[in-house]
Amino acid sequence: MDWLSNIYLGCFIFGLIFTVAAFLVAAKEAPGWFNSLVVFLTWFGGIGFTLKLLRLSDLITPGLALLGGLAVSLSVRLLVARVGLPEGAALTDQEANSLAGTVARVSYSFDAKGQGEITFSKNGVRRSVPARSIDGHSFRPGSQVAIVSVENGLVLVDDLDRLLAEAGATRWSSTARS
Repeated sequence: MDWLSNIYLGCFIFGLIFTVAAFLVAAKEAPGWFNSLVVFLTWFGGIGFTLKLLRLSDLITPGLALLGGLAVSLSVRLLVARVGLPEGAALTDQEANSLAGTVARVSYSFDAKGQGEITFSKNGVRRSVPARSIDGHSFRPGSQVAIVSVENGLVLVDDLDRLLAEAGATRWSSTARS
């Protein structure tokens, strides 16, 4: 084997090891760029090594391996962004810390205990999660709320209109004309 084959094989094995480790450890805390890098390296190495075994030119193989790795990595990233996590999936600690102040829409009515479900978009990913009103208030579907905090995976929300009024802001209306 020549040096280029060794590079491809090394990238493939490195990527494969980290992919298997991610499934075993459920590395959902890893940053998105790291996961994309692992997918890229796995496919870059696999495609490059396969093309070398097929005795394709050393001038063409790196370009095709690079394009293949980028295409698969981008496809996986877009798929994860579109599909996201399953409905009601637990929030990671990193997500929970960044949610305060996010505006959400009530998707299922809050019951007498002030519990229901909200939907919000953050970083291009749409999520539906269980939520509870901080004061036991009930909300109808379609109501806008603001995420106040996250406790034990349960999102705590408050009425957006009330928070805006307390801050001295007037309610924005999509039908208002200047």
